[in-house]
Amino acid sequence: MTSGLELIEEGFDGPGAAVLFPKYVAAIHELYPEWGPQVPPTLTAEDVEPPWGRWLVAYRDGQPVGCAALKRLDAGAAELKRLFVVPEARGTGVARALIGRLEEIARVLGYTAIRLDTGARQPGAAALFRSNGYRETGDYNGNPAAAFWFQKSLDD
Repeated sequence: MTSGLELIEEGFDGPGAAVLFPKYVAAIHELYPEWGPQVPPTLTAEDVEPPWGRWLVAYRDGQPVGCAALKRLDAGAAELKRLFVVPEARGTGVARALIGRLEEIARVLGYTAIRLDTGARQPGAAALFRSNGYRETGDYNGNPAAAFWFQKSLDD
């Protein structure tokens, strides 16, 4: 149910990130105590700045309920990072909406593929990516917390 959902491109220092990023960090740290935002591969404010990156926040009824980033890897590929939806909004289409919008942006920017990774303790995330057309690929970024690496061609 994406009714009333608004997707806004913001800076990484914007109001959505101020609310959601600490929640994301806490949730991931709970699953992977060895992880922190400074553990490579990182995401910086510069990584999500236009023209090559984006920070996207989902708002419902004026409240930030989800976020995701697009980070340039090279001229042909971008990485989807920091996908997070607050627990009370999960299962309502927020994650799919964020993924779909970032894929649209990536196509406009000329990327031909999106890559992402996720950990073994996030089977729901892996299932979500598979159901959105992402296929498993090899380790492209050396993320020590990741167990699955995915890629989706944007040429389809």
